[in-house]
Amino acid sequence: MPGPYAKFELVADPAARQQVAIFFDYFIAMPKREKGQFYSLQKDGDPTYISLYEDPKASVGLSTRTLGDSVGMFLTSSGGKNKPSWTCSGVMISPTLFLTNWHCGAPNDAKDGDFWSSTVLREAVIDLSWDEDALSRDYVVAGLLANDRDLDYALLRVAPIGGSPLRRAATIDRRDASTGEAIRLIHHPLSAQKRLSVCTVFGSTYPSWIEQKPGVDFTYRCDTEPGSSGGPIFDGAGRLIGLHHRGFLYDDKCNRQDKLSKAVKIRDIVSDIGTKNADVLKELSFVAH
Repeated sequence: MPGPYAKFELVADPAARQQVAIFFDYFIAMPKREKGQFYSLQKDGDPTYISLYEDPKASVGLSTRTLGDSVGMFLTSSGGKNKPSWTCSGVMISPTLFLTNWHCGAPNDAKDGDFWSSTVLREAVIDLSWDEDALSRDYVVAGLLANDRDLDYALLRVAPIGGSPLRRAATIDRRDASTGEAIRLIHHPLSAQKRLSVCTVFGSTYPSWIEQKPGVDFTYRCDTEPGSSGGPIFDGAGRLIGLHHRGFLYDDKCNRQDKLSKAVKIRDIVSDIGTKNADVLKELSFVAH
């Protein structure tokens, strides 16, 4: 809603034989600029986020703008007026499959059993075009295909709402990230328009966040914020190697314990998807090794 009006984009149904009344009774407004919480920045109060249009070409592999086409903001709520709403990031890994974090399926104070309820799925909208271009690519969620709490992923079947079709889904590389290699995180920090964080891998192995399984995560020093959750980690060749899910570690008194962001290795996520919904793997694009 850029001003004092709402613009509806309608797709006609040739089979419809009656008039339809269109209205809305609540909406969620998104600011263009973040408010500046700054929980997980390498330099306090000074985020180094880059517009995808300020980095049109990568030194190796696909351009950042091309990679960004597959990245979207996941927006949902608990339903109805005065209910919690929240955003995350995520990535299209096929024309109809969207990957984000498991913890994006409910508000922060929810119990585990409340995650990915029918209401959350029904209310969800995925916006691939919350950036500086003029395209419109929005999706609704058709179903939850696989998820895991410890690996912190949720795989959603999605359907487009008119607009331009997805041009390129992310290509998956199931290799381990290497310490010191350059990576790119594309995400929506604090629900802002699509942003790029560039850094290097700090550690190639780190335990999972719940069960502390060794080697599930890897760490890096990219700036992140709430809303970055589910953002894809691309290597220098533009291959998807991880899914961001945690910023800096804080204790119960909000004392910072490290300055590392964490991602789940895409290798482990894909392996788990294969055990829960093997047919889905046929839809994905992998790098051959």
